Amino acid sequence: MDSFTKLKYLEDSYLLNDHAAIIDVNKDEKGNDVIILDQTIFYPQGSGQPYDQGIIKNENAEMKINEVRFFEGKVHHIGQMIKGIFSLEDKVNLIVDETRRSFNRRNHTAGHLIDIAIKTIGEFTPVKGFHFPEGAYVEYQGVIDESKREEIKAKIQQEVDKIIASNLGVVCQLTSIDELRNLCDFVPEWLPKDKPIRIVKIGDYKAHPCGGTHVRLTGEIKKMTIEKISSKKGNTRISYKIE
Repeated sequence: MDSFTKLKYLEDSYLLNDHAAIIDVNKDEKGNDVIILDQTIFYPQGSGQPYDQGIIKNENAEMKINEVRFFEGKVHHIGQMIKGIFSLEDKVNLIVDETRRSFNRRNHTAGHLIDIAIKTIGEFTPVKGFHFPEGAYVEYQGVIDESKREEIKAKIQQEVDKIIASNLGVVCQLTSIDELRNLCDFVPEWLPKDKPIRIVKIGDYKAHPCGGTHVRLTGEIKKMTIEKISSKKGNTRISYKIE
């Protein structure tokens, strides 16, 4: 099977119901059912964001999707059959869990607000983001002196509050590697080679490379709290949560 999965979540983070055709049916080493589709709205874990969950079904069969992973250009939808069986070329309906997707959208965009806010303080090179419900953070190279952390934390909180209150537009778009360097002030070396290149741009701020799901307006984040600034292995970690 050489077909790749079209990643429709890259085009629209709000598309929660769609259709697709099955191009592979299998089981993994744990005995879970695994299906691969010609296209999907299900988000596979990556870019620091957890996977979607939901249901895939047609008139003959239904599968609960517990986990979604990306391997070599193909999205693996992993779970258990609730009824019936799927076959190759079956047409199916996709239903993404709305509550989980909504939270992940808001939480991921919130992490990007920290990247905007910290640039008002100085030049910091991003290392990674962890946009999970528990323990969310963004990490940067270098260590902020402990005596300055509370002051910087307050400045970051003030800036993210302002961005949320301004209800700025959030735009996601596919682009090329050459254009990426013009649009972003930082392009990591570890960009995936097997996915389309996409940016997220908030208001008039510089864009960020990102393949995650995002809100359309910063006001959708509602309340965001910068919890603490800490150091880990020579890096600065800014922890946050949303309500």
